[in-house]
Amino acid sequence: EMGYRPNSSARATRSGRFGCVGLLVCSDSHYSYMPQAMLWGIQKALEESDVHLTLASLPVNQPVTPSSLPKILREGMVDGMLINYSHQIPPTILEAVATCRIPAVWMNCKLSSDCVYPDDRGEARAIAEEMLARGHKRIAYIGSHHKRLAKDTDRHYSEFDRMAGYSEAVSSAGFA
Repeated sequence: EMGYRPNSSARATRSGRFGCVGLLVCSDSHYSYMPQAMLWGIQKALEESDVHLTLASLPVNQPVTPSSLPKILREGMVDGMLINYSHQIPPTILEAVATCRIPAVWMNCKLSSDCVYPDDRGEARAIAEEMLARGHKRIAYIGSHHKRLAKDTDRHYSEFDRMAGYSEAVSSAGFA
């Protein structure tokens, strides 16, 4: 009746939680591609848990200093982070995320821990196996890059995994 609304700062002080998850993306979309449906899915899932989403970007092609990091990393103002920086992650960014001590999950990249990514290898193998099972004998793999990049580290892990899955299926069928 009086229009009272809970104060989120007071609630965070009392509970030690912010009710917020940070989504960190790279300032260059080449390293942070995210379909809009995925973003809306993240937002909807968090809303269902009464948690809000804060977006911040990580620098690219510039020195990483404490002052250049997003506020959510500098001040620890989120309960956890989703990080969509998929490849060529600068070691300074990895270190900054580790030292902030906020639970984080890296999306669509292969790290030794704390990451999620699709099974590109298994799916490529399954597709090639299905084509072979249907009697196709001439199957080619066409990757996303037609020119050789300067270093293999310039390529996303999925390119290697898809080629490996295709090669496994073709080899096991005796077409190597």
